[in-house]
Amino acid sequence: MVEAGRLMRATLRFLRHAAISTIVLAGTLWLFVLAQARFGHAPRYWWLDLLDTFALYAFLPLLAIPVAAVVLRSRWLGLVAATGGIFFLVQFGWALMPRVAPTVAASPSLKILTYNLLSPNRDPEPLLDLIRVERPDVVVLQELTAAYVERLNPRVADRFPSFVVAGVDSANDGAGIYSRLPILEHEGFRLSEHGNVFQRVRLRTDAGDVWLVNVHLPSPYLDARRVRGGLPMVPLDFHEEERDAELARLMAEVRKLDGPFILAGDFNMAAGSRPSRLTPATWRDAHREAGEGFGHTFPSQTTGLRGRVRLPAPLIRIDYLFTSPELTPRFARVARIAGSDHLPVIAEILLPTTR
Repeated sequence: MVEAGRLMRATLRFLRHAAISTIVLAGTLWLFVLAQARFGHAPRYWWLDLLDTFALYAFLPLLAIPVAAVVLRSRWLGLVAATGGIFFLVQFGWALMPRVAPTVAASPSLKILTYNLLSPNRDPEPLLDLIRVERPDVVVLQELTAAYVERLNPRVADRFPSFVVAGVDSANDGAGIYSRLPILEHEGFRLSEHGNVFQRVRLRTDAGDVWLVNVHLPSPYLDARRVRGGLPMVPLDFHEEERDAELARLMAEVRKLDGPFILAGDFNMAAGSRPSRLTPATWRDAHREAGEGFGHTFPSQTTGLRGRVRLPAPLIRIDYLFTSPELTPRFARVARIAGSDHLPVIAEILLPTTR
């Protein structure tokens, strides 16, 4: 009996050490892979870019490590858990911090609403209800179609006397800007031959002129192949080349602007991912500075994934409002309305009082 007890204890010690070693190795390796996805350079394998896009969820497996550290009473596991926690806070801790709105006495401001409508959308009622509640100064729309314009314009003409649209006769890459303020200049343009339509307008405000750019970068896509026998699709590549090329051209276009600017729209890049880290540090991210939580906007709960899967919440933030350094985001939030696979973003931007 004594020998059997010793053997049992030795076996349990061995299993404990083996479990600790395995979890430490797996956790360390996974943290290394995450670090490569977030901070690594060439070569950029497609699966690293995909992991970078959904990095927030890649931390979920690491939640088991602190539990294992307590159960197995392991300092090594505690160290790995602490390292993972620090890495998470470095990446996403900003979303957990409370925001304090800047107080600028008597400062003029602009309230902007940006929304990717989803081109099959023909019902303006959800957007009209949101406009009535939020009373924005400017509404910036992507995937705007002629059919939507026909239904929307008569309902907003009184509130937005200035409006410009571009590319609305296309299938899904039209754009529109509806403004309470005068639009002094307008240009619709593309950043590649088959890219979406952008808009650049100059708004007359109480604090001087402000440039507003309606942004709609191309969507990355996963190249996959279906295995024989009806098995799930196997990923082969994650294509971001068109989006990245247009982002570089957009940054070059913004450098040409001769005054304060606001960039609003669908950037099709996850917050914190490699392409977002390439944007100039001088661009002020309205949600990161003045929003609450992660601010996820895609895919919406109402449409989910291709309309087939209803999600409890959006997964990533790909819709943004950026400003030039002299403009200050006062607040930013995501609205919950139906009709699109995106959610609208609303932000108030404080304008400089002296120009």
